[in-house]
Amino acid sequence: MPSFYTPPAEPSPALQLVTPSRITIAQLHTNFPPGPDYLGKFCQVSDLWGAGIRGNMRCGFNGRVYYWEATTQPQLITSVPMTGDMTLQPMSSSPIVEFTGSVLLGVTRTITLGTQFVFPGQPKEIKLGLSSLIGNVVIAGLGLGSGIAGVLGATPKFVCIDTGSALEWRRVN
Repeated sequence: MPSFYTPPAEPSPALQLVTPSRITIAQLHTNFPPGPDYLGKFCQVSDLWGAGIRGNMRCGFNGRVYYWEATTQPQLITSVPMTGDMTLQPMSSSPIVEFTGSVLLGVTRTITLGTQFVFPGQPKEIKLGLSSLIGNVVIAGLGLGSGIAGVLGATPKFVCIDTGSALEWRRVN
């Protein structure tokens, strides 16, 4: 865990918690699927952003879909070696992911933005801090069709939006 990260304060006793103890994000979605019964209630989780960070989730509703959202968005950066194709699931990977290593000539690596446990407004930033990019990097999982090409040193930013029929990732820069 980065040394600059300060865990959020424990929720106030006045908050309505769906469970008195911390659980994982997967347990939250399996045992307490977002819905009207949990709207506005909180849950304490033990594995926020895939980094073992304790945090709080709140059940929200945007008029179409219920979801669990993180109440904090830390500037947590995870460094990941680019060794193969990868899917970044929203709540099990940090908000900012920096890829390191290199992509060789004739090789294409695909980074897919997953939608498991995503919530509207959730950000994701991908830093392509690779030492060399002779091959190709494609960022897939976007709601507008095909993926986008990655550029050495680029930092594309994405946000999850509700299109009225689905939750999708869209590039914002």
